[in-house]
Amino acid sequence: MPCPGTLPSQHEDRSVSKNTVSSQLEPDLLRGLPLHEALSAWGHHWRNDVTPMSYALSRPTNTFDGFLSHDWASSGWLKFLSLLIIFNSGAAFWSCLVVSVLVGILRGYGCLPDEHWTVAFGHFIYFFVFFFWQRLQMPCRHSRMMFLDKVCVAQHDDELKHKAIMGLAAFLLNSQELIVLLSSRYFTRLWCVFEIATFMKDPERRKRIRLMPLKSTVLLLLVSGCWYLLNIGFNTTKLVFWDYNSSETESSFVFETVAAIVSMFIFCFVLLPVAFYVGMEMSEDMEVMPQQLRNFRVQDAKCLCCSIDHRDPITGARLPCDREVLYATMKEWYGGDAAGGSRCKSHSVDS
Repeated sequence: MPCPGTLPSQHEDRSVSKNTVSSQLEPDLLRGLPLHEALSAWGHHWRNDVTPMSYALSRPTNTFDGFLSHDWASSGWLKFLSLLIIFNSGAAFWSCLVVSVLVGILRGYGCLPDEHWTVAFGHFIYFFVFFFWQRLQMPCRHSRMMFLDKVCVAQHDDELKHKAIMGLAAFLLNSQELIVLLSSRYFTRLWCVFEIATFMKDPERRKRIRLMPLKSTVLLLLVSGCWYLLNIGFNTTKLVFWDYNSSETESSFVFETVAAIVSMFIFCFVLLPVAFYVGMEMSEDMEVMPQQLRNFRVQDAKCLCCSIDHRDPITGARLPCDREVLYATMKEWYGGDAAGGSRCKSHSVDS
């Protein structure tokens, strides 16, 4: 959704005369952010306030590989990690698999010592590719061009900002994919609803909406962390309890018994309850979302301008109403408030 979410106050008269969001935009204002920049500095764009230099990171483009749709109240860290999962986890998996197989072959032929520390190569390459794949692939292919509102919309210039916000549909309609970083708050924000509605009005575009619940990111990372801790505990137990002076059978018995008991105890009584707790919390959020869609009414969605009584909190200047502009646009597309809301709701619930 546009940041900070309201049309500039100095353009109030213009917003009244042009009361719908345009699908056309001046070419110079159609700007995207390369994926490696969107993920740079451990996702600082998602956690920090915008600066005048942020807009300079964006580049003019004709099309976008993805439109990043989200609400700004959700965790920036979770959004950053969610994008890493979406774009980098596949490459990380295959890299880890190839390196692990190669290490196994080299150990088998005696080119590497047959020691447990050699498995660290696979773990290292996985995390290295997971965090840096967006940069590693740059010499071989162009960086994916994304739309991130507070960087691609000129926050430092009210006139440019007004034009970009009023042309938000142009960004959406020139995007190959809508990537929704989903939270329980997402469908309560009017700008987020508008972004979904823009893609939903075209049957072909509906197939290119990708939903990534932020809570699922937490669960995936937690489950992965559980298995890593289990592996560490298992190998630590092996090192501590292996008796090299006893017979092979006795050593195997001691190792297998103690390692299994200690590792399973840690996993079952310490890690699993935490994973289950977060999993149940995520499930509750996911259960709320279909209910939100079934009971969805555009009129219930909130926007910042209405919550601050259409007054700039700093200057006190009157702000135009985003709601009027978005309602008029969706009415033009869907033939009425109720029709548009019902149609979006129907397709979303079915999906």
